[in-house]
Parts: sequence; C-alpha cells; structure tokens
Amino acid sequence: MIVVLGDGAVPRELVLPPDSPALLADLKAWVRAAQHRAHRVINAEMLTLYWQIGDAIRTRQTADGWGTQVVDRIAADLRAKFPNMKNLNRSNQAALPPETDVVRALMSASSSPERDG
Repeated sequence: MIVVLGDGAVPRELVLPPDSPALLADLKAWVRAAQHRAHRVINAEMLTLYWQIGDAIRTRQTADGWGTQVVDRIAADLRAKFPNMKNLNRSNQAALPPETDVVRALMSASSSPERDG
C-alpha cells in the first residue's frame, strides 16, 4: 500500500494491483538486460577505437620514425580533449596488439544481435 496525495493535496491510499510486483520484476529484468547489451556494444566500439588508435600510431612510428616524445604528445593532446577517457596514454597505446582473429571474434561477438533472456 502506498500513500499518495490526491488532487486536493489530501493523502489517500493507493492499492496496487496484485500482479504489479511481478510486472515490476519483469521491467527491472528488461532494464538490466538492455543495459548489459548496451555495455557489450560500447565495449566492442571502445576496443575497435583503441585498436585503431594503436594501429595508426604504430604505422606512423614505422613509416615516419615517430619516437616516444611524439607519441607522448599525442597521448597528452587526446587526454586534454577527452579527459573522461582513462586509457589514453603512451603505454596503453603501444600495448595494443595488431588485429588478430581473437580481436575480430571478440568484436563480432560483442556486437551480435543476440538477445539476453
């Protein structure tokens, strides 16, 4: 039983239908499942982004002879522009592996249309 204010600001009791707890449980489960699917998509996109950043930097290091100072400056510029992204540093960028079958499999699994529940 919930007490609510009526239109005249007089408290009155609201009796919920007997099936409302089951409906609420279903709604909560749907929200959790949607959040989980969204996190999987976001993680796949971030994995792709970090791989692209690392690959672009590695390509320039090889082709143009970029050293650690250039990479440090790029990392600092990215961190300044995107302060909420915590993985934008030289060591993380350098540690990103070249694309492999495992990375491709992770990205496609994370973005698959499979539904939870």
